[in-house]
Amino acid sequence: MKAKPVSRFAREVAVISFILVLASCATVNPHDAAGGASSASSPSSSAGETQAPSALDAASESASSAPLDGDLSSTSGNPSTPAAKRPTLPTDIDLGLADFFSTAGQLSEKSFEVATTKDIQGIGAELEYYYGERDPAVIELRLGGKFKELTFNAGQADTSEASDFILGIEVYANGEKGATAIVPFNKVKPIKVNVEGVNALKIQLTCKKGEKSARVGKITAVLYSMRLK
Repeated sequence: MKAKPVSRFAREVAVISFILVLASCATVNPHDAAGGASSASSPSSSAGETQAPSALDAASESASSAPLDGDLSSTSGNPSTPAAKRPTLPTDIDLGLADFFSTAGQLSEKSFEVATTKDIQGIGAELEYYYGERDPAVIELRLGGKFKELTFNAGQADTSEASDFILGIEVYANGEKGATAIVPFNKVKPIKVNVEGVNALKIQLTCKKGEKSARVGKITAVLYSMRLK
């Protein structure tokens, strides 16, 4: 008996039914997929496999190992603000700006002409009188009680703006006022200071009004041949 041919409609229905069956088999529950992925990444589901640390774990570990503010015990190197360095003071050469512990004012170290004597290497200070004495220039030595005497010469540079004002000098040893001097223009004053047992020695320079001075004036003070013994 000859088989009855299958109609075209029946074939199409069979194909669509087959496709629907395949699609239903491929559909996976999202919760099941997440659970499966979690299980796959769990250390217990992968024997002998080490889990790589996450970025969050690394950041947490780094933060816990960093030192607290102000704790320098676990850091290397020096603190950001080192202690002030005291200069080594020579006794066989003249002192310069680099030998002073601290300075204040408009100071320079170069060659000057003082009382018509040229090429004097010294420390210059720009001083001003403006209806009264202005802020002084100050230089300070830290001697540590190791010296006996400080000597230097003081004068005014020939290039001083005014010649009728006077250079005033005051020396303070450990905060106490000691030697003082006044030096007119075109004069040089040798100064000797006893520094035995002295640690902090300050030299203060000011511009003082003379008898015939105007109310305003500027001078350049010069200290030179400064030596310790």
